[in-house]
Amino acid sequence: MRRKVVLKLDKPIFDVYNYDAFILAILAGNSDNYFSWVFSNYILVKANRDLSKNGDVFLRFADAESIKTELLSRQFLSWSTLSKLNLNINEIVRKLIDLEYYAYFQVDEYYIPHTFSYQREHFVHDILIYGYDIEKQIYYISGYNEEFLFSRKICTFAEFQNALYANKCEKDKVWTDRIRFYKYDHTKQFPLNIKLIKLYLEDYVRAKSTFASYERFNCDKEDVVYGIGVYDVILEHIEQVKKSRSHQEKMRNLDFRIFRFLLEYKKVMLMRLECISKNDIDLGEIFEEYKEECVRSEKTHGLAMRFELLNDTSILDKISRNILEMKKYDSIILEKVIGRLS
Repeated sequence: MRRKVVLKLDKPIFDVYNYDAFILAILAGNSDNYFSWVFSNYILVKANRDLSKNGDVFLRFADAESIKTELLSRQFLSWSTLSKLNLNINEIVRKLIDLEYYAYFQVDEYYIPHTFSYQREHFVHDILIYGYDIEKQIYYISGYNEEFLFSRKICTFAEFQNALYANKCEKDKVWTDRIRFYKYDHTKQFPLNIKLIKLYLEDYVRAKSTFASYERFNCDKEDVVYGIGVYDVILEHIEQVKKSRSHQEKMRNLDFRIFRFLLEYKKVMLMRLECISKNDIDLGEIFEEYKEECVRSEKTHGLAMRFELLNDTSILDKISRNILEMKKYDSIILEKVIGRLS
């Protein structure tokens, strides 16, 4: 075993949710060729129809694409099983890092420095381990810091072990029990897939999911809306928040991640359109029109940040008007893109 190993990691193109950000950070650190995969897959979004159910992740990508990427090899383990085997977990992690695997765990952030929950509250959340240093007895990890910003930091071997063993897995949340190991596959390539982009865009503007319609297993369907339909659920969410009695309650109930998600989504869509244009498909004026969508999302995100500081419900009304504008022009502009891809 080596004394120190630090695997490559870079800024992810999306970082609203760790399960996307970790995988995209691994891809970004190892190659810039992953953009064609992102542009071909990260298109369709979904939102819970029932706002009070699964509220921990309200608006997200439809198929958790990052977890399935062909660009990484994957190994999955169950912590509830592994913890019963009396194995040295730190030794396992370090050996896998030696094999160039990144380690993705669910841990209690009460024990992880530079997180909001550190020494404050018990809260199970994701971390990515991408390196270690034997002499300093530390892991190099990534995740949200105390200001809820995606960042890189360190924790000791002991802190990690305490945080891991404090993760009391909830039976109804399988994700808290899963350990994932990812390794970048340098042999794989994913060229820009125009046909797949067109399919996802068609699903987006028609508020449906073609792939979800052909599930192989007879399991309960998610109660979600897709694509352009998420705007209506966001508007309903804002209306529910406005009914809260106090500003503090409104702040608790409003999911601010929505507006950051929309901001990042629009920026990447603009990058996607630019990439498509470089493949001999003329999107000239469409590209300029979509820049205005980005401006609308930036203003909406700014209003949400302003609402954090001011007890002014009229700001929520402005946000709703912007959301309606985004819905209108998103549909119009993307229909034009679909026409050019035909």
